[in-house]
Amino acid sequence: MDAPRPFDPQELEKRDAALLAGLRAALAGDEHRLYRSGKLDGLFPSKSGVVGEAAALAIREGLLEYARTETRGRFEIEWVRLTAKGVEYLYEHDSPRAVLGEMRDMLAAARSGIPVWQDEMLKSLERLA
Repeated sequence: MDAPRPFDPQELEKRDAALLAGLRAALAGDEHRLYRSGKLDGLFPSKSGVVGEAAALAIREGLLEYARTETRGRFEIEWVRLTAKGVEYLYEHDSPRAVLGEMRDMLAAARSGIPVWQDEMLKSLERLA
């Protein structure tokens, strides 16, 4: 059994930055691949290291939820979506300017047919403003 690793504030800071970046990316759209694979984008670049810890934390804390799983050969591709708890986490931990910028980009990309959860997110954003 491995001994626990000593606390490293720099790794914690990197993990939190990766978590916020992944959650920001999840704001745009409904479902996303959890991990990048080759040329295909994902919310997190890899399953290992600090970035992998950030992805695991997002799932464990309920900030992201599994939407579906695809099997391609011997690989499973996990698709996730941002939860209301994840949106709240972003509001509490990210700068308002960054959140507003992401929301503006998301609205520009999806001018029609905004899903219900995005509409609720916009109403929350208006209340915050």
